[in-house]
Amino acid sequence: MTMRSLTDRQRVLFGRLVTLASWAESGELPCRVLEIVGFGSFFRGKPRPKDVDLIFRIQRPDHTPQFARFLTLLNKIQRSASYYVGFETPKEAMITAHRREDDTWLPGLEEGHVERARFGEWIDGHSWNMLRGKTILRQMEVECPEYYVRRMVKRRLPNLNIAHYVNPNETAPRPSGLRCGFTVSIWSEGAGDTESHLSNILSQENVVRNVTRELAYFDVQLPLVESQARLMWAEVDLLRSISRRRKEVTAHQRWFDEICQGRDEICAMRAAFKKAQHNADQFDMEEWTGETTPSPTESALSLQDAISRADTLRLSIKEWNEQIDLLEELRNLLLYYKSGAELPTAKRQDFVASQMLDRGSHRRRRKVALFLQNIGFSVP
Repeated sequence: MTMRSLTDRQRVLFGRLVTLASWAESGELPCRVLEIVGFGSFFRGKPRPKDVDLIFRIQRPDHTPQFARFLTLLNKIQRSASYYVGFETPKEAMITAHRREDDTWLPGLEEGHVERARFGEWIDGHSWNMLRGKTILRQMEVECPEYYVRRMVKRRLPNLNIAHYVNPNETAPRPSGLRCGFTVSIWSEGAGDTESHLSNILSQENVVRNVTRELAYFDVQLPLVESQARLMWAEVDLLRSISRRRKEVTAHQRWFDEICQGRDEICAMRAAFKKAQHNADQFDMEEWTGETTPSPTESALSLQDAISRADTLRLSIKEWNEQIDLLEELRNLLLYYKSGAELPTAKRQDFVASQMLDRGSHRRRRKVALFLQNIGFSVP
């Protein structure tokens, strides 16, 4: 796949990746990036990918001398009324505070305007309220360089999605918890011409390899999530059918496992899930980092059909995982309630719904409410 053969969408994202690599190379970002790794649909040749998923390997500790200076000035403008009253935006205040500083510029920076522009870029788009953390976690976030990296990339290079940050010693090709069949190194310190390297990553040979690996991974993951969801539904149905204990048991899960032992259908589902889990673990240990041989069915597919199939499988697995997340929370709440745990005098349905709707964004709560209503729970 050459630049000429890229779709307009691919070409735009390609250019943004090259820009991102140049930022990492020149120190434009608030932390020292050692490597940028990519995964997902862009690298398996999808003609119109929504975004590009990325992993940043960064230096720890992540407070470089330059970012430490940025935080010093940030603290100054937040604490001084002459700045937060006298300037409409933190960016204007930051630039002015930097200009007034008489300290010697950091080694390697010949003129203060370079650093001043950089600090202004990091804080661009923030209001004063955004920088005033209402919680300890929020205050910690605005003092973390990864926060400014993610925000800067999102604002200036839309559709480049930083999915994970990893430490230098995390050398596994796939970080823990990442659901994908391959990763590719886009840029690393001293790697050379990013544009040529990206063109090679997107060559037909490498795209075919990436699609093949992704399909093999998805073919193992789909039976896993399907069997897990079926098991969760069965356990939820069983928990809803049994009576609540009057006296709480000390080991909730053991109590439920004893009940399940007499249910052949659930025992069979647990065995199927265990087998699928074993197959997925085996794939991770033996095949994920090696060459993958496509199945006969996949060998017969054209490249475009293989790309389309990979995307269909990914969406299906994503939907199953979203359902599993809701089912797992529902199951655990029902188990807690039915095992006789001491609770306020509330009905079972009220307890479960109130607990599941008690956290998360408005969008998440709407999703949970619809899920509960569809399976017969009353939603307050």
